[in-house]
Amino acid sequence: YPNVDIPLYDAERKELVIRIRGGHYKEQIHGEDRLPIDQGIMGSAVRERRTQRVNDVANDPRYQCPPGVVAAGAELAVPILHGAELLGVLNVEGERPFDDLDVLSLETVAEHLAGAIVTARLHGQARQAAVQEERQRLGRELQDNLTQMLSSAYALAQNLPAVWQRDRAEGERRA
Repeated sequence: YPNVDIPLYDAERKELVIRIRGGHYKEQIHGEDRLPIDQGIMGSAVRERRTQRVNDVANDPRYQCPPGVVAAGAELAVPILHGAELLGVLNVEGERPFDDLDVLSLETVAEHLAGAIVTARLHGQARQAAVQEERQRLGRELQDNLTQMLSSAYALAQNLPAVWQRDRAEGERRA
């Protein structure tokens, strides 16, 4: 497909966040874009949670041409769903109309993307949990070491007066 966007859904802000592009868009558009879900064909795919196939974008008021690029002739926006959870949209644009095979193919790709996104999230959560667990372990170890050092210092301090009275030089060495 000549132009591809794969925005992820930001549920807190109700926006699509585009960081991943392919085709001509990857070369022509740089940086992150945020699109409200109440606009555009991709927004319709999000709101309705169903594929949007528009084979003549010039006659669809929802179409939004990205700045600095030539308008496409057709757009196909497939929601990326994991169960009931919306994860993002697989959006392709091109000059030729999209057919049923395009829809079926991209819906299959969107299912695989959903699995990959969920796996990446779980991997990130597992990594964060491992980091947190290591911090807690180090904290316990540090606390144990500190407790041992304080106990030793306390024992030495308790014995120091008696040692000092018996042998001043030994008392100074221990202090």
